[in-house]
Amino acid sequence: MMNTFKAFSILISVSAVVHLGYTNTFDPDDVVNATFTVGDQSGSHSERWTMIISGGPTDIRHQSEDYGVPGTDSYNFFRLGKSYSVTVDHAGTHSQYKASANDPDCEIEYRGSTWCNSPSPDYDYVARVQPQSVGFIIQDENTPALLGTSSGNETNEAAGKTARFGFPKPVVSFPDYTEEEVEGDPGVLVLVNDNDSNEDDEIDKDEPFANDPDYVEISLKLELEGMTVDKGTARLSANRNADLRVWDPADWSTPHNLPLEWDMATPEATSLQGSGKTLFIEALAPSDSHKDFTLTFEYTNDGTTSRDTELTLLKVDLEIEDEHFADNIMDTAETDEDLEQFIMARGSTLNPDPFEIT
Repeated sequence: MMNTFKAFSILISVSAVVHLGYTNTFDPDDVVNATFTVGDQSGSHSERWTMIISGGPTDIRHQSEDYGVPGTDSYNFFRLGKSYSVTVDHAGTHSQYKASANDPDCEIEYRGSTWCNSPSPDYDYVARVQPQSVGFIIQDENTPALLGTSSGNETNEAAGKTARFGFPKPVVSFPDYTEEEVEGDPGVLVLVNDNDSNEDDEIDKDEPFANDPDYVEISLKLELEGMTVDKGTARLSANRNADLRVWDPADWSTPHNLPLEWDMATPEATSLQGSGKTLFIEALAPSDSHKDFTLTFEYTNDGTTSRDTELTLLKVDLEIEDEHFADNIMDTAETDEDLEQFIMARGSTLNPDPFEIT
């Protein structure tokens, strides 16, 4: 059998909005929102802070609305597969707070606090980054951390520090083929491995071997510019787990069943970044109904889950009386209805040349 008949579609859908008059220039399907908080959360209510988020179409300067008040707002200038930097700048100390150094009677009040004998800033602040409903990663290796709370300090603990956050983008693809929007396309066609490709007089699914030509190659990747994904979990799953095996070319000795998970903190997961991880899928029995099998690849971390990427499969059992494919023409083929409709719909988009059904 040949695994010539393959196609795929990636399904992601999300709406995007524009915030504060800025224009977003990326694919709307990749846009994600994030919420930021910065300001003086302490009882003194004396400081004002600015959070600068860099890496998007323009720097975002998010500032607390007043002294002694944390400010929270959401922005949608972020996209899947990209990372951003965060810094926190001290924007000032209330003038009356500093003037209270000359007020021995403690008569200066502000937001319920009484100020007296306060000649210098106390640098209290809170700074938080919270992406909305999508898998994310934050790296803050500062000591003490930039993000979080800082209280009762005579020095500015945010000075000179940078944290990063990003949105890993799961991508699953078939390396030899590109996406085609064809009406009636059944998805990725996987031929049932019930032939004898290596001519050892055994059915291949019962006596599997490395690099069987009936295996279908897929590539898994977590895309993230500017950061390493070293936290969270990547997961490949299916809506049903029967009659499908997964092979890892790093070790052909043992097939795998779905779901498969990778701890991104382990060396085994490093191949999911960069050029991606290659796996092979094998069908053991035909589908029960049209497009009944869906693979899902997703990333989870800190209680959030990425927008997943899905691939729809159709497992087909192709019976061929004459297995010689001279000039890519199947002269004596008995196909099931789904396969024949697929070939007719695809026409010249099949590689390397069109097939004919006679």
